[in-house]
Amino acid sequence: MTRRLGVAVVGIALVVVGCAGKSPGREAAPRAIPDPDRSPAAATSEGPRPNDPMVRILGELAELQNSVAKLIASSRYHDDQLAGIERRLTELSERRSQGDGVPRGFAPSGSGGAGSSTTTAPAPDLFAAAQARTRNREYDAAVLLLYELVANYPTHPLRESAQFMVADIYFGQKDFRGALGELESLIVAVPNGTKTADALVRIGQCRRALGDEAGARKAWERVIAEHARSDAARQARDLLRPSPPRG
Repeated sequence: MTRRLGVAVVGIALVVVGCAGKSPGREAAPRAIPDPDRSPAAATSEGPRPNDPMVRILGELAELQNSVAKLIASSRYHDDQLAGIERRLTELSERRSQGDGVPRGFAPSGSGGAGSSTTTAPAPDLFAAAQARTRNREYDAAVLLLYELVANYPTHPLRESAQFMVADIYFGQKDFRGALGELESLIVAVPNGTKTADALVRIGQCRRALGDEAGARKAWERVIAEHARSDAARQARDLLRPSPPRG
């Protein structure tokens, strides 16, 4: 999808430039006679006139490019979300094919209560049910409930905590790539949320576990720069300290 958007921008740019060079039905303007009293430097120092059609066209093209850039960023975010869900479904299918069956607590209860993922329960009920499933180590059931909350209540105050909790579950299962994807998506969706500093700390921990030490340090330095007085910043400073040499 990102490639198609880029090709579309190039095509539009070519069309715009072609139209600017020659308009149908109009003859080329006669060449202006040089003014002998006007120096070449004065002629070249003049910028494009405000009413020049080319200035207007270039301005419109710049706006179009900005719009396409936003679409590309949005597309990447949704692609990451979809990839994370598909990866989790694949893991569950493999587990089932190996004879483990459906994980305990995975299927919704037959009562259709607040913990059921087949109905859109209120956000607080979904979150409470996910917490209960997590305490019972029914992690897959908890993740489904949390995804339901995020999907159905994207602007609810619990939405941020729900996605952070999904990342926390993945991190506890040593699925560092899954946790990293959730945390980075969370920061894109809620860039100035209450969990931003904690998410950045955990992003650094995921990157360190994946062998990306430079990425880890960058995330922790950002915590210190943007949330200097937070508990997360103190944790980031500890993580940035070099490990003591082993005896």
